Order: sequence, then C-alpha cells, then structure tokens
Amino acid sequence: MDSALFNQHITRTFEQSRREAAVVQVFRAWSACMRAGGWRYDDPLAAITGQRWLGGGPATDEEIRAARADERCKASTGLVAVWAPADKRLQEDAVRAHPETFGALKTAGDRQLETARTIIAEAR
Repeated sequence: MDSALFNQHITRTFEQSRREAAVVQVFRAWSACMRAGGWRYDDPLAAITGQRWLGGGPATDEEIRAARADERCKASTGLVAVWAPADKRLQEDAVRAHPETFGALKTAGDRQLETARTIIAEAR
C-alpha cells in the first residue's frame, strides 16, 4: 500500500478543512472561549502541539485545566459538529475524484487486514 500517497490525500483534505469558512469561524469562537479562560491559542491544533505540553510523564494540574477548558470550549462552540462534517465532505470528494487510487488503497488495506487476522488466528 502506498501510505505516502494516502497520507498526502489526508493531509491535503485536512488542511482544506481548516480553511473552510465555517471552520475558520468556529476556530475563532473556540479561541475566544479559551482566551476567556486564560489560554491563548489560535486553534485547537496549536493547543495540543504546544511545546509546554511535550514534557511527558503524568499530566500536571495545568495540563488538566487546559484540557478541561479545551473540552468545554469545543462543546460550547460546537467545534466538532462543524469541523468533522467539513473534513468528511472533503475526504469523500477526494475519493470520488480519485477512484482508482482509493480503490487500490482499499484493496491493499483489505489484504493487510486479512493477513493480520490470519496471523492472530494462527497465534491462538
């Protein structure tokens, strides 16, 4: 399976979804909600990839407060309800635009899954 090709498509549709007008708007609302709680992030991805959270180990009280604020703001703004359908639509558009590529990816994925099932069954 050409995982690089698959990842290119996924990355492209993901980035496109972030530029959808409704998604941009809900990100702004999420950011304002977070700012009201004392957290300054432009979007949810900036929050989860921030250098301050890369320490490893058990979650600190600050990380827990940030995660709770993120969860609260996602719920209050409807972020997932806006972003997920936009991302799904763009992914489905990509599949329709490249049926041969995605058909081959599905076939390869199905073969990998069947191989994994066989290995698991034989290990029992």
